[in-house]
Amino acid sequence: MAVAVSANYVVQLVNSSIAVYNKSGVIQPGFPKPLSTFFSNNTGDIGDVRAFYDWSYQRFVVLADDFTAGVIHVAASATSNPLGAWYQYTFAPWGAADCRTNTPCPDFPQLGYDTSTIYIGVNFFANATTFSSDWMLLLPKAKIYAGAPFGYNFWFNLSWNGVRVDTVHPSVPVAVADDPRAGLAVSSFNINSGGGQCLHGCNGLVFWAFSNNLPATGSPGPELSAVGVATAHNYSLPASANEPGCAGCIDTGDVRISGTPTYHTGVITASLNTNGSDAHSHALWFQARVFLNDNDARCTGAFLNDCPRITSAQLLNEDCFFCGGQGAAGSSFYGALAPTVGGDVTMVYNYSDNNTNVESAYTARRATQAQNTMHDPGFILCGGSSTAVGRWGDYEANVIDLSSTPQSTWFSGMNALGGGTWGTCIGNDGYGAINQP
Repeated sequence: MAVAVSANYVVQLVNSSIAVYNKSGVIQPGFPKPLSTFFSNNTGDIGDVRAFYDWSYQRFVVLADDFTAGVIHVAASATSNPLGAWYQYTFAPWGAADCRTNTPCPDFPQLGYDTSTIYIGVNFFANATTFSSDWMLLLPKAKIYAGAPFGYNFWFNLSWNGVRVDTVHPSVPVAVADDPRAGLAVSSFNINSGGGQCLHGCNGLVFWAFSNNLPATGSPGPELSAVGVATAHNYSLPASANEPGCAGCIDTGDVRISGTPTYHTGVITASLNTNGSDAHSHALWFQARVFLNDNDARCTGAFLNDCPRITSAQLLNEDCFFCGGQGAAGSSFYGALAPTVGGDVTMVYNYSDNNTNVESAYTARRATQAQNTMHDPGFILCGGSSTAVGRWGDYEANVIDLSSTPQSTWFSGMNALGGGTWGTCIGNDGYGAINQP
Protein backbone atom coordinates (compact mmCIF):
# COMPACT_ATOMS: atom_id res chain seq x y z
CA MET A 1 0.00 0.00 0.00
CA ALA A 2 1.24 3.48 -0.86
CA VAL A 3 -0.34 6.90 -1.13
CA ALA A 4 1.02 10.33 -2.07
CA VAL A 5 -0.86 13.64 -2.21
CA SER A 6 -0.24 16.98 -3.95
CA ALA A 7 -2.38 20.11 -4.16
CA ASN A 8 -4.49 18.52 -6.92
CA TYR A 9 -3.98 14.76 -7.00
CA VAL A 10 -3.99 11.62 -4.89
CA VAL A 11 -1.72 8.82 -6.15
CA GLN A 12 -2.33 5.33 -4.74
CA LEU A 13 -0.38 2.13 -5.40
CA VAL A 14 -1.06 -1.48 -4.46
CA ASN A 15 0.92 -4.58 -5.41
CA SER A 16 -0.71 -4.83 -8.82
CA SER A 17 -1.43 -1.30 -10.01
CA ILE A 18 -1.18 2.47 -9.71
CA ALA A 19 -4.18 4.83 -9.63
CA VAL A 20 -4.47 8.62 -9.83
CA TYR A 21 -7.49 10.49 -8.45
CA ASN A 22 -8.42 14.12 -8.07
CA LYS A 23 -9.23 15.39 -4.59
CA SER A 24 -12.92 14.56 -5.14
CA GLY A 25 -12.09 10.89 -5.66
CA VAL A 26 -12.57 10.84 -9.43
CA ILE A 27 -10.22 8.39 -11.17
CA GLN A 28 -8.15 10.14 -13.84
CA PRO A 29 -7.90 9.15 -17.54
CA GLY A 30 -5.58 6.22 -18.18
CA PHE A 31 -5.81 4.91 -14.62
CA PRO A 32 -5.78 2.53 -12.85
CA LYS A 33 -2.76 1.15 -14.68
CA PRO A 34 -0.96 -2.17 -14.08
CA LEU A 35 2.48 -1.68 -12.53
CA SER A 36 3.84 -3.95 -15.24
CA THR A 37 2.69 -1.33 -17.75
CA PHE A 38 3.66 1.72 -15.71
CA PHE A 39 7.24 0.57 -15.07
CA SER A 40 9.38 -0.21 -18.11
CA ASN A 41 11.69 -3.23 -18.44
CA ASN A 42 10.11 -5.31 -15.69
CA THR A 43 9.23 -8.99 -15.40
CA GLY A 44 5.62 -8.36 -14.41
CA ASP A 45 6.30 -9.94 -11.01
CA ILE A 46 6.19 -6.61 -9.19
CA GLY A 47 4.91 -5.21 -5.89
CA ASP A 48 5.88 -4.00 -2.38
CA VAL A 49 5.13 -0.42 -3.36
CA ARG A 50 6.00 2.91 -1.73
CA ALA A 51 5.38 6.56 -2.66
CA PHE A 52 5.81 10.17 -1.55
CA TYR A 53 5.16 13.68 -2.85
CA ASP A 54 8.04 16.13 -2.41
CA TRP A 55 6.37 19.44 -1.61
CA SER A 56 9.62 21.40 -1.98
CA TYR A 57 10.27 20.24 -5.56
CA GLN A 58 6.66 19.31 -6.42
CA ARG A 59 7.44 15.82 -7.64
CA PHE A 60 5.83 12.43 -7.07
CA VAL A 61 8.17 9.48 -6.45
CA VAL A 62 7.02 5.86 -6.50
CA LEU A 63 8.87 2.58 -5.95
CA ALA A 64 8.25 -1.13 -6.51
CA ASP A 65 10.21 -4.36 -6.07
CA ASP A 66 10.63 -6.58 -9.15
CA PHE A 67 10.82 -9.95 -7.43
CA THR A 68 11.87 -12.14 -10.36
CA ALA A 69 14.49 -9.68 -11.60
CA GLY A 70 15.71 -8.94 -8.07
CA VAL A 71 15.78 -5.17 -8.68
CA ILE A 72 14.09 -2.03 -7.36
CA HIS A 73 12.24 0.22 -9.82
CA VAL A 74 11.86 3.94 -9.04
CA ALA A 75 9.91 6.57 -10.98
CA ALA A 76 9.74 10.34 -10.44
CA SER A 77 7.18 12.56 -12.13
CA ALA A 78 8.75 15.12 -14.48
CA THR A 79 6.40 17.78 -13.08
CA SER A 80 3.80 18.07 -10.33
CA ASN A 81 1.29 16.39 -12.67
CA PRO A 82 1.29 12.58 -12.27
CA LEU A 83 -0.66 12.27 -15.54
CA GLY A 84 2.42 13.39 -17.48
CA ALA A 85 5.89 11.99 -18.04
CA TRP A 86 7.88 10.03 -15.45
CA TYR A 87 11.64 9.49 -15.20
CA GLN A 88 12.47 5.87 -14.39
CA TYR A 89 15.47 4.13 -12.83
CA THR A 90 16.36 0.59 -11.76
CA PHE A 91 18.72 -0.30 -8.89
CA ALA A 92 20.47 -3.54 -7.93
CA PRO A 93 23.84 -2.85 -6.26
CA TRP A 94 23.72 -6.34 -4.70
CA GLY A 95 24.12 -8.03 -8.09
CA ALA A 96 22.09 -10.88 -9.56
CA ALA A 97 19.05 -11.90 -7.50
CA ASP A 98 15.69 -13.60 -7.94
CA CYS A 99 13.11 -13.85 -5.15
CA ARG A 100 11.25 -16.70 -6.86
CA THR A 101 14.13 -19.15 -6.62
CA ASN A 102 16.26 -20.20 -3.66
CA THR A 103 18.79 -17.43 -4.41
CA PRO A 104 19.54 -13.91 -3.09
CA CYS A 105 16.45 -11.73 -2.83
CA PRO A 106 15.74 -8.01 -2.13
CA ASP A 107 12.50 -7.64 -0.18
CA PHE A 108 10.28 -5.11 1.63
CA PRO A 109 11.82 -1.91 0.22
CA GLN A 110 11.27 1.38 2.06
CA LEU A 111 11.36 4.93 0.71
CA GLY A 112 12.25 8.29 2.28
CA TYR A 113 13.93 11.59 1.47
CA ASP A 114 15.49 14.78 2.78
CA THR A 115 16.73 18.01 1.20
CA SER A 116 19.30 16.39 -1.09
CA THR A 117 18.82 12.63 -0.97
CA ILE A 118 16.26 9.95 -1.76
CA TYR A 119 16.73 6.92 0.51
CA ILE A 120 15.81 3.37 -0.39
CA GLY A 121 16.07 0.79 2.39
CA VAL A 122 16.02 -2.89 1.37
CA ASN A 123 15.98 -6.14 3.32
CA PHE A 124 18.24 -8.59 1.49
CA PHE A 125 17.99 -12.36 1.90
CA ALA A 126 20.71 -14.88 1.03
CA ASN A 127 18.01 -17.38 0.08
CA ALA A 128 14.31 -17.95 0.67
CA THR A 129 14.65 -18.18 4.47
CA THR A 130 17.97 -16.61 5.53
CA PHE A 131 18.23 -12.86 6.14
CA SER A 132 21.58 -11.51 4.98
CA SER A 133 21.84 -7.72 5.14
CA ASP A 134 20.03 -4.42 5.34
CA TRP A 135 20.91 -1.99 2.54
CA MET A 136 20.45 1.78 2.34
CA LEU A 137 20.77 3.41 -1.08
CA LEU A 138 21.68 7.13 -1.08
CA LEU A 139 20.37 8.64 -4.32
CA PRO A 140 20.85 12.25 -5.59
CA LYS A 141 17.39 13.80 -5.60
CA ALA A 142 18.17 16.63 -8.04
CA LYS A 143 19.51 14.20 -10.66
CA ILE A 144 16.45 11.98 -10.41
CA TYR A 145 14.08 14.92 -10.73
CA ALA A 146 15.96 16.03 -13.87
CA GLY A 147 15.95 12.54 -15.40
CA ALA A 148 19.77 12.63 -15.51
CA PRO A 149 22.28 9.78 -15.11
CA PHE A 150 24.25 9.58 -11.86
CA GLY A 151 26.43 7.54 -9.55
CA TYR A 152 25.45 6.94 -5.95
CA ASN A 153 26.67 5.69 -2.60
CA PHE A 154 25.10 3.01 -0.43
CA TRP A 155 25.47 1.22 2.89
CA PHE A 156 24.94 -2.47 3.62
CA ASN A 157 25.34 -4.89 6.54
CA LEU A 158 23.78 -2.27 8.84
CA SER A 159 24.28 -3.53 12.41
CA TRP A 160 23.67 -2.58 16.02
CA ASN A 161 25.91 -3.99 18.77
CA GLY A 162 27.34 -6.45 16.29
CA VAL A 163 23.95 -7.85 15.20
CA ARG A 164 22.68 -7.23 11.68
CA VAL A 165 19.36 -5.39 11.73
CA ASP A 166 16.56 -5.29 9.17
CA THR A 167 14.15 -2.59 8.02
CA VAL A 168 16.17 0.54 8.83
CA HIS A 169 13.24 2.64 7.69
CA PRO A 170 14.02 6.13 6.27
CA SER A 171 11.65 8.96 7.18
CA VAL A 172 9.89 11.60 5.10
CA PRO A 173 9.66 15.27 6.16
CA VAL A 174 6.27 16.72 7.03
CA ALA A 175 6.84 20.38 6.14
CA VAL A 176 8.82 22.16 3.42
CA ALA A 177 10.91 23.86 6.13
CA ASP A 178 11.96 20.54 7.70
CA ASP A 179 15.71 20.19 7.11
CA PRO A 180 17.38 18.08 9.82
CA ARG A 181 20.86 18.21 8.13
CA ALA A 182 20.85 14.41 7.76
CA GLY A 183 18.59 11.66 6.58
CA LEU A 184 16.91 10.12 9.62
CA ALA A 185 15.67 6.56 9.97
CA VAL A 186 14.40 4.23 12.68
CA SER A 187 14.50 0.47 13.16
CA SER A 188 13.16 -1.97 15.71
CA PHE A 189 14.76 -5.27 16.65
CA ASN A 190 13.30 -8.05 14.56
CA ILE A 191 14.66 -10.92 12.46
CA ASN A 192 17.93 -11.55 14.34
CA SER A 193 16.67 -10.64 17.82
CA GLY A 194 14.64 -12.13 20.66
CA GLY A 195 14.89 -15.70 19.44
CA GLY A 196 14.03 -14.63 15.88
CA GLN A 197 11.44 -11.96 15.03
CA CYS A 198 11.35 -11.16 18.76
CA LEU A 199 9.45 -14.37 19.45
CA HIS A 200 10.70 -14.22 23.06
CA GLY A 201 10.43 -10.43 23.32
CA CYS A 202 12.54 -7.37 22.49
CA ASN A 203 12.97 -3.86 23.83
CA GLY A 204 14.24 -0.65 22.29
CA LEU A 205 14.55 1.27 19.04
CA VAL A 206 17.57 2.38 17.01
CA PHE A 207 17.63 5.80 15.37
CA TRP A 208 19.99 6.37 12.43
CA ALA A 209 21.49 9.39 10.67
CA PHE A 210 22.93 9.48 7.13
CA SER A 211 24.89 12.57 6.05
CA ASN A 212 27.33 13.70 3.35
CA ASN A 213 25.56 11.15 1.19
CA LEU A 214 26.36 12.14 -2.38
CA PRO A 215 29.56 11.53 -4.39
CA ALA A 216 31.71 14.65 -4.74
CA THR A 217 35.33 15.35 -5.61
CA GLY A 218 37.46 15.32 -2.47
CA SER A 219 34.63 14.08 -0.28
CA PRO A 220 35.60 11.96 2.76
CA GLY A 221 32.56 9.81 1.95
CA PRO A 222 29.16 9.26 3.51
CA GLU A 223 28.65 9.40 7.26
CA LEU A 224 26.62 6.85 9.24
CA SER A 225 25.70 6.99 12.93
CA ALA A 226 23.10 5.48 15.22
CA VAL A 227 21.84 5.55 18.81
CA GLY A 228 19.68 3.11 20.77
CA VAL A 229 16.79 4.02 23.09
CA ALA A 230 14.93 1.76 25.51
CA THR A 231 11.16 1.56 25.10
CA ALA A 232 8.61 1.63 27.92
CA HIS A 233 6.97 -1.45 26.39
CA ASN A 234 8.58 -4.72 25.48
CA TYR A 235 7.36 -5.99 22.12
CA SER A 236 7.14 -9.45 20.59
CA LEU A 237 6.02 -11.35 17.50
CA PRO A 238 2.30 -10.56 17.15
CA ALA A 239 -0.33 -13.28 17.05
CA SER A 240 -2.33 -13.68 13.86
CA ALA A 241 -5.66 -11.87 14.03
CA ASN A 242 -9.11 -13.41 14.41
CA GLU A 243 -12.05 -12.93 12.07
CA PRO A 244 -15.61 -14.34 12.20
CA GLY A 245 -15.47 -18.12 12.15
CA CYS A 246 -11.68 -18.29 11.89
CA ALA A 247 -9.34 -17.73 14.84
CA GLY A 248 -5.80 -16.65 13.97
CA CYS A 249 -6.43 -16.63 10.23
CA ILE A 250 -5.12 -13.15 9.37
CA ASP A 251 -1.34 -12.83 9.19
CA THR A 252 -0.22 -9.65 10.99
CA GLY A 253 3.47 -9.85 10.08
CA ASP A 254 6.25 -9.15 12.57
CA VAL A 255 7.70 -6.30 14.66
CA ARG A 256 9.48 -4.33 11.93
CA ILE A 257 8.60 -0.65 11.37
CA SER A 258 5.97 -1.03 8.67
CA GLY A 259 4.38 2.31 7.72
CA THR A 260 6.72 5.11 6.60
CA PRO A 261 8.04 7.20 9.55
CA THR A 262 7.62 10.97 9.42
CA TYR A 263 10.04 13.69 10.53
CA HIS A 264 8.91 17.12 11.78
CA THR A 265 10.74 19.71 13.90
CA GLY A 266 13.12 17.15 15.36
CA VAL A 267 10.50 14.47 16.02
CA ILE A 268 10.13 11.07 14.31
CA THR A 269 6.69 9.39 14.40
CA ALA A 270 6.17 5.71 13.55
CA SER A 271 4.62 2.39 14.61
CA LEU A 272 5.22 -1.36 14.78
CA ASN A 273 3.05 -4.43 15.45
CA THR A 274 3.38 -6.28 18.75
CA ASN A 275 1.63 -8.93 20.81
CA GLY A 276 -0.47 -7.27 23.50
CA SER A 277 -1.06 -8.46 27.04
CA ASP A 278 -4.31 -9.95 25.67
CA ALA A 279 -2.24 -12.19 23.32
CA HIS A 280 -3.51 -10.37 20.23
CA SER A 281 -1.78 -8.08 17.74
CA HIS A 282 -1.75 -4.33 18.43
CA ALA A 283 -0.06 -1.18 17.11
CA LEU A 284 2.78 0.15 19.27
CA TRP A 285 3.16 3.76 18.13
CA PHE A 286 5.75 6.29 19.26
CA GLN A 287 7.21 9.76 18.81
CA ALA A 288 10.87 10.47 19.53
CA ARG A 289 13.03 13.59 19.37
CA VAL A 290 16.48 13.08 17.87
CA PHE A 291 19.62 15.18 18.31
CA LEU A 292 22.62 15.72 15.99
CA ASN A 293 26.05 17.19 16.63
CA ASP A 294 27.74 19.73 14.36
CA ASN A 295 30.13 17.53 12.40
CA ASP A 296 32.41 14.52 12.31
CA ALA A 297 36.03 15.65 12.55
CA ARG A 298 36.98 13.88 9.32
CA CYS A 299 34.85 16.35 7.35
CA THR A 300 36.95 19.50 6.89
CA GLY A 301 37.55 22.22 4.33
CA ALA A 302 34.81 22.33 1.71
CA PHE A 303 32.98 19.58 3.64
CA LEU A 304 33.07 21.24 7.05
CA ASN A 305 29.79 20.62 8.91
CA ASP A 306 28.52 18.31 6.15
CA CYS A 307 28.85 15.22 8.39
CA PRO A 308 26.59 15.62 11.45
CA ARG A 309 26.14 12.50 13.58
CA ILE A 310 23.19 11.46 15.71
CA THR A 311 24.11 11.69 19.39
CA SER A 312 20.93 10.87 21.31
CA ALA A 313 17.18 10.35 21.12
CA GLN A 314 14.34 10.85 23.57
CA LEU A 315 10.94 9.17 23.47
CA LEU A 316 8.14 11.74 23.83
CA ASN A 317 5.11 9.49 23.32
CA GLU A 318 4.73 5.71 23.31
CA ASP A 319 1.46 3.80 23.43
CA CYS A 320 0.46 0.22 22.81
CA PHE A 321 -2.98 0.82 21.27
CA PHE A 322 -5.56 -1.21 23.25
CA CYS A 323 -2.92 -3.78 24.19
CA GLY A 324 -5.06 -4.78 27.15
CA GLY A 325 -7.86 -5.90 24.86
CA GLN A 326 -10.44 -4.50 22.46
CA GLY A 327 -13.72 -5.87 21.14
CA ALA A 328 -14.25 -9.63 21.00
CA ALA A 329 -10.62 -10.82 20.99
CA GLY A 330 -9.77 -7.91 18.70
CA SER A 331 -6.54 -7.00 16.95
CA SER A 332 -5.39 -3.54 15.80
CA PHE A 333 -2.42 -3.78 13.46
CA TYR A 334 -0.31 -2.07 10.78
CA GLY A 335 -0.67 1.44 12.19
CA ALA A 336 0.58 4.27 9.97
CA LEU A 337 0.85 7.76 11.47
CA ALA A 338 1.15 11.25 10.02
CA PRO A 339 1.27 14.55 11.92
CA THR A 340 0.22 17.96 10.66
CA VAL A 341 2.55 20.96 10.90
CA GLY A 342 0.73 21.85 14.12
CA GLY A 343 1.55 18.47 15.63
CA ASP A 344 -1.90 16.84 15.50
CA VAL A 345 -1.54 13.15 14.55
CA THR A 346 -3.80 10.75 12.66
CA MET A 347 -3.26 6.98 12.76
CA VAL A 348 -4.80 4.60 10.23
CA TYR A 349 -4.82 0.93 11.23
CA ASN A 350 -6.52 -2.40 10.52
CA TYR A 351 -8.96 -4.05 12.90
CA SER A 352 -10.69 -7.43 13.17
CA ASP A 353 -12.14 -9.62 15.90
CA ASN A 354 -14.38 -12.67 16.39
CA ASN A 355 -17.37 -10.70 15.11
CA THR A 356 -15.71 -8.23 12.73
CA ASN A 357 -14.21 -8.87 9.31
CA VAL A 358 -10.96 -7.07 8.61
CA GLU A 359 -11.59 -3.35 8.24
CA SER A 360 -9.62 -0.12 8.04
CA ALA A 361 -10.08 2.39 10.84
CA TYR A 362 -8.50 5.62 12.01
CA THR A 363 -8.02 7.62 15.18
CA ALA A 364 -6.28 10.88 16.04
CA ARG A 365 -4.76 13.01 18.78
CA ARG A 366 -4.28 16.74 19.22
CA ALA A 367 -0.77 17.96 19.91
CA THR A 368 -2.11 18.85 23.38
CA GLN A 369 -3.62 15.40 23.99
CA ALA A 370 -2.47 13.68 27.18
CA GLN A 371 0.90 12.00 26.75
CA ASN A 372 0.95 8.43 25.40
CA THR A 373 -2.71 8.40 24.35
CA MET A 374 -4.95 8.58 21.31
CA HIS A 375 -8.24 10.40 21.76
CA ASP A 376 -10.62 7.54 20.99
CA PRO A 377 -10.84 3.89 19.87
CA GLY A 378 -11.24 4.97 16.26
CA PHE A 379 -13.72 5.31 13.41
CA ILE A 380 -14.33 2.90 10.54
CA LEU A 381 -12.91 4.03 7.19
CA CYS A 382 -14.13 0.97 5.26
CA GLY A 383 -15.66 -2.14 6.77
CA GLY A 384 -14.98 -5.76 5.91
CA SER A 385 -17.84 -7.57 4.21
CA SER A 386 -16.72 -11.19 4.31
CA THR A 387 -14.11 -13.61 5.63
CA ALA A 388 -10.77 -13.51 3.83
CA VAL A 389 -8.29 -16.02 5.18
CA GLY A 390 -4.57 -15.45 4.62
CA ARG A 391 -1.94 -12.80 4.19
CA TRP A 392 -3.15 -9.34 5.07
CA GLY A 393 -0.43 -6.97 3.97
CA ASP A 394 2.73 -5.32 5.17
CA TYR A 395 1.70 -1.73 5.80
CA GLU A 396 -0.86 1.02 5.45
CA ALA A 397 -0.07 4.54 4.19
CA ASN A 398 -0.64 8.00 5.69
CA VAL A 399 0.62 11.44 4.50
CA ILE A 400 0.06 15.12 5.20
CA ASP A 401 -1.68 17.46 2.75
CA LEU A 402 0.15 20.79 3.01
CA SER A 403 -2.33 22.43 0.61
CA SER A 404 -5.40 21.87 2.78
CA THR A 405 -6.91 24.46 5.12
CA PRO A 406 -7.20 23.46 7.87
CA GLN A 407 -4.42 20.94 7.46
CA SER A 408 -5.35 17.31 7.09
CA THR A 409 -3.84 13.93 6.28
CA TRP A 410 -4.74 11.44 3.57
CA PHE A 411 -4.48 7.74 4.29
CA SER A 412 -5.07 4.49 2.47
CA GLY A 413 -6.13 1.17 3.95
CA MET A 414 -7.50 -2.27 3.09
CA ASN A 415 -10.59 -4.30 3.94
CA ALA A 416 -11.66 -7.92 3.46
CA LEU A 417 -14.08 -8.57 0.62
CA GLY A 418 -14.03 -12.36 0.87
CA GLY A 419 -12.75 -15.22 -1.22
CA GLY A 420 -9.16 -14.07 -0.74
CA THR A 421 -10.01 -10.67 -2.24
CA TRP A 422 -9.10 -7.39 -0.56
CA GLY A 423 -10.49 -3.93 -1.22
CA THR A 424 -8.76 -0.58 -0.69
CA CYS A 425 -10.07 2.78 0.40
CA ILE A 426 -8.68 6.29 0.77
CA GLY A 427 -9.63 8.67 3.58
CA ASN A 428 -9.01 12.28 4.56
CA ASP A 429 -8.96 13.39 8.21
CA GLY A 430 -8.36 16.66 10.00
CA TYR A 431 -9.65 18.98 12.69
CA GLY A 432 -12.18 21.32 11.12
CA ALA A 433 -13.04 23.33 14.23
CA ILE A 434 -10.98 24.72 17.08
CA ASN A 435 -13.30 23.16 19.68
CA GLN A 436 -12.88 19.61 18.38
CA PRO A 437 -10.98 17.61 21.04
